[in-house]
Amino acid sequence: MTRQLKVGLFVIFGLMLTMATVFLIGDTRGLWQPKVSYHTAFADVAGLKPGAPVRMGGVDIGTVTSLGHSADANDARAFVKMQISRKEAARIKTDTVATVANKGLLGDKMIELSVGSTDAPPLSPKQLMPSEEPSDMLAAANRVARAAENAIGKIAPLAQALGDPRFAADIRGSMADVHSLLDAIVHGDGPMHRFFFDPREADRLDGLLTSLSTTSGRLNATLDNLQDISTRLREGPGIAHALVYDGEMSKSAAGAVEELHKDLRAIREGNGMAHALLYGDDSSQHVMANLNSMSDDLKAIVTGIRQGKGTLGALLVDPTVYEDLKSVIGNVERNQVLRALVRYSIKADEQNAPPPRVEPRR
Repeated sequence: MTRQLKVGLFVIFGLMLTMATVFLIGDTRGLWQPKVSYHTAFADVAGLKPGAPVRMGGVDIGTVTSLGHSADANDARAFVKMQISRKEAARIKTDTVATVANKGLLGDKMIELSVGSTDAPPLSPKQLMPSEEPSDMLAAANRVARAAENAIGKIAPLAQALGDPRFAADIRGSMADVHSLLDAIVHGDGPMHRFFFDPREADRLDGLLTSLSTTSGRLNATLDNLQDISTRLREGPGIAHALVYDGEMSKSAAGAVEELHKDLRAIREGNGMAHALLYGDDSSQHVMANLNSMSDDLKAIVTGIRQGKGTLGALLVDPTVYEDLKSVIGNVERNQVLRALVRYSIKADEQNAPPPRVEPRR
């Protein structure tokens, strides 16, 4: 076998070995499987790089192929393009959420996809996959540390105040005062002792609470009545509803009040009888004097009648006058001569009367 043949066989064997290695590595990384491209966006990718794996449920289903911002300068999001195996793409639904997660302790990043629900429709490759911002544990620990430092800084003055000997003396004095106050309440005979330990005071307090409850009930009833009155006033009918809600009625009432104001002003500023009676003048004094005189005369007449003076007084007081008058009237009724004279007078008047007028026939 010649040397050239050996070299050729060695080269052919090397190429075949290289091709087998490439195919094995490609099959392991799924390079020869059909892919589906999906896109998602994050405010911060936290160090994610192209070539990072994409996992769902702990299984690698694709890789990150590219990262970058959009052409819009106002859009600050970072867009991530992923290549997902076609056979796994059916598991990606509209409620699948992409998250940037840690790959290991070295800080490498990867994309973690949540498993979509069975009743959700599949996510179209043209749609932007929902994302959840990654949680930075170090940043969170720093925030907790800063919060703790601020809290300690605020507590430090309080701790210094608590460590002041004067503050401790004030606390002891306050506790001693509280002890003295409680001892006076328990062993003393003041109002507070009776309030806590005297049954009669308890009965009085119970009566006071009962009275307050009764008063509260009455107040509630009064408020209910006021509410009912307000409802009736608002809904009507009635003069109050008309005065408040009826424009014409309100105008009429306003006009009546204005007229009354004018009348009162005329009485106050005028010179009529009403002004004279209310504010007094010569004529009103003369009228009042006459009224007083008439009242005195009427009083004297009534007094005389009650005392039996005069005919009216005798009629009211003396029973004999009444009997005499009754007998006279009775005798007149029984007097036959007088009755005949009355009948004669009536007939004479009838004979002297003119004959009735007769209308001529047409």
